Amino acid sequence: MQNRVFLDSSILITALLSQRGGSFHIITRLKDDCQFQISSYVLEETIRVLDEKFSLRQELKSYLFILLGLAKIQILSNPPKAMIKKTCQNHK
Repeated sequence: MQNRVFLDSSILITALLSQRGGSFHIITRLKDDCQFQISSYVLEETIRVLDEKFSLRQELKSYLFILLGLAKIQILSNPPKAMIKKTCQNHK
């Protein structure tokens, strides 16, 4: 059974910006040992950051989708707002 690893937008963005960095290395080298996951929100946030901060590098969005496919990154649905609220209340 593969370990599940949740990635955030900063990991995806740094992997796109440098093929020599740790984020790229982790995603590409461990793709067969780990089941990488992101939420729909993380995908939307990543695209938004690429549009806002890297608008002159439109190829990064194409690379993002290539990376998602090659690393077999699973995109999870966002949890219902009621579940998030309940979880937050339980951890106060």
